[in-house]
Amino acid sequence: MFVLKSKNLWRVEMHSHSSNYIPVTEQPSALITDAIMVIIVTFAILLSFQLYVDNVFIVTTNGLWKSIVVRQWADNPDIVNLDLANLFYFPVYGQLTRLLDALGVFTGQTWKQMAVLNAVFGAIILGCIYYWISSIFKNRLIGLLTVLFYMGSGHFLTLSVINEDIMPSYFFVLVAMMLASVWFGAATAPRIIVVALIFSIGWLFEWRLLFPVVPPMLLTLCVSARCWKQRLAWCLEFILSLCILPLIITVWVASLSNLNFAAAISFFGRLFWVGKGIGTGWAGFSLTKLHLTWAGIAESLIGGRYLQSGDWINYLVTIWEVFSGTLLVLILAGISIHYVWQRRNDASTLAHFIIFGGTFIGGEVFNFYSQPQDPQMQLTVMPWIIPAWGVLMKVWLAPGNRILEKVPGSYKSEMIPVISALVFSLFPMVNTVPVIAGERGGNAKYLEILTHLEQKFDLSETVFLYMGFDELIPWQFANWSASWPDVDHLPQAPASNPKFKWISITDEMIKYPGRAPEQQAMELRRKIDLTLSLGYRVVTNNLLLFPEKKWTEITGTISRPETPLAMRRMLLQTYHADEVYVDPIEGSFFEIKLLN
Repeated sequence: MFVLKSKNLWRVEMHSHSSNYIPVTEQPSALITDAIMVIIVTFAILLSFQLYVDNVFIVTTNGLWKSIVVRQWADNPDIVNLDLANLFYFPVYGQLTRLLDALGVFTGQTWKQMAVLNAVFGAIILGCIYYWISSIFKNRLIGLLTVLFYMGSGHFLTLSVINEDIMPSYFFVLVAMMLASVWFGAATAPRIIVVALIFSIGWLFEWRLLFPVVPPMLLTLCVSARCWKQRLAWCLEFILSLCILPLIITVWVASLSNLNFAAAISFFGRLFWVGKGIGTGWAGFSLTKLHLTWAGIAESLIGGRYLQSGDWINYLVTIWEVFSGTLLVLILAGISIHYVWQRRNDASTLAHFIIFGGTFIGGEVFNFYSQPQDPQMQLTVMPWIIPAWGVLMKVWLAPGNRILEKVPGSYKSEMIPVISALVFSLFPMVNTVPVIAGERGGNAKYLEILTHLEQKFDLSETVFLYMGFDELIPWQFANWSASWPDVDHLPQAPASNPKFKWISITDEMIKYPGRAPEQQAMELRRKIDLTLSLGYRVVTNNLLLFPEKKWTEITGTISRPETPLAMRRMLLQTYHADEVYVDPIEGSFFEIKLLN
């Protein structure tokens, strides 16, 4: 077994003859060199896979929406408003995309540059994981196996090759969690401050990450302290240290904007409580979300899909992913809890368990309230599987493995345990890579669809009606005009500006979740009738052909079923749809007209 030594918590001591196939050198500098090589190699792999797939929006189109603001920060940072929920993200990625422009990397294609940057952060994360796991288990092989496992895990691999906005914030938060797990068992003021500062960078990239991680860190400090005075001092140090960067930012913004004291205090408070999503259709608990929480947890290991409804149960491939992912989660959880229980008196082992386990529990509660199936939501609360895999590999490779002992002659060759561990570690990758590769060519496909639509429809006289989660929408938004669904301010047709004019069915559900179903239906009718009265054509895809079940499944996380069904019923009773175009890729488009 191993015991984490409290005097130097980056080191461990092996007290048995457990297999140490690739021994760790006594010099940390050697591990740093190894970690740099891991970063270089994994970046090459991630970038090559990203270029092969040629689809940067596989499970979410969020990055396409945000690419507009990233480009604004790159080109005209003086005129862009601060987004407090992503305070660091837009300025930092804006400047990094400018750097890629200067280097000639996808010049001007911000949405592709963001994916390249995500691959960079993904590779750095894997390098840090290698150093961390190799150090605490004093075994390079376990570090490498854990890197292979995590690189191929569902949501991490997916988010490393697309342009979602989570990877930079996840990097800083995960590094802070690693350091806290190693240091907080024997905390000191400098260690607490360093962890708090690194963590602050992370949550200032993505505001919501503040909440699931802080309570476990504070609990760890309380458990590790020797007396109540030390508990109070350490917790206060951590909380005050979390305020350092927000305070510096507040002073800087106040000086630039000439804020008075009251306004500056308000700005400082809003950095900690942005309130994004509160009071919208995204917020709230439901049985549908409970089901999707389970599916999201499983997909975070195997497959990496964004399962929006319970329809996954109808497909063998998703059944395999969810149930194999669930089994793997249960195995990792069981062996980790047993392992920690045996070492419950060791401060650093307990710190790892509280921080990573607490983040998982608290994070899933927050996910259950918002979007539990969203890959980025699961990624940030599931890093406990990283040390858990290290534990599994240590137990598997150690002498006394009861499973391998039953295999005749298995220990006549030391390579049998190593090869089997390698196969296990590649299991998530083997299941996730085909899912991602199956979406190959999405970038070119959707750009081609846009060309077809421009050729078929006069965009100055066309308003598109969409459900709201359609993958085509952000492509039109990012490439035609960054215009939101707002027909109330459209001029009389024809109008070339904005180029992309549209109505979103789910937009009102999200903004006004308290409206009655019939109110939502009448508001949608008002917008369509207004659009027609202004002389525009209303063109939609095949949403009117969707059965009731699909309408309720698509909107299941933002609304009760009565609302989408009322809107669907109104559309069918008020309008008729004539097929006006069949796109070879996207399918049929219909023009909506009032019934005679």
